[in-house]
Amino acid sequence: MSSVKTTTAKKFVKICTLVTATWPDSTNLAYEKTRMKTYFVSVVLVLGYFAALPSEAVGCVCVSTPGKLSALQFQNRVTRNYNQVTAVFLGEKLRSDRYTADFKIIDVWKGDQKTTVTLSTGTRRLPGTDIESASSCDIRFRGKATKYLVFASKTKYGDLQAWQCSLTRPANMANQIIDVLNKLRKIEDVS
Repeated sequence: MSSVKTTTAKKFVKICTLVTATWPDSTNLAYEKTRMKTYFVSVVLVLGYFAALPSEAVGCVCVSTPGKLSALQFQNRVTRNYNQVTAVFLGEKLRSDRYTADFKIIDVWKGDQKTTVTLSTGTRRLPGTDIESASSCDIRFRGKATKYLVFASKTKYGDLQAWQCSLTRPANMANQIIDVLNKLRKIEDVS
């Protein structure tokens, strides 16, 4: 990225040199030419820097109730998250990288997942560039955990993605959530 900015800056310096080379030469004008070159290059570099930044910056803000939740509050939180997503499943991580994670399905509470599913991590490479789009809400399935409880939604690209603020977590940290999901399953089976 910095080599692109450096190359762009060098091109602008050449343009400035060509433009100012046609000015009449005198002692006062030489000082003005140098000052104008410096000013022009500075403006172009600053504008170029801001043009290379992403158009929007998104920070992940997870809203949660401070303190310990009562059993009813916890059940309501799980139910609300369940209703907001497209898929809820327990899966064994088969493979993950910067862009996707593949899971073998163990159990499904919501969605039409069959035997395996690929989740987007949220990080994407912008088409035709080396630029990546990512946010602090993206979730990486790294580390030693191999089984995850996943709450995922369809993205505008049509793939499934889980976020940091969802109830997605390693399965060994999801026992209470799984208990609530099993209760929800029983209620849906009855109705």
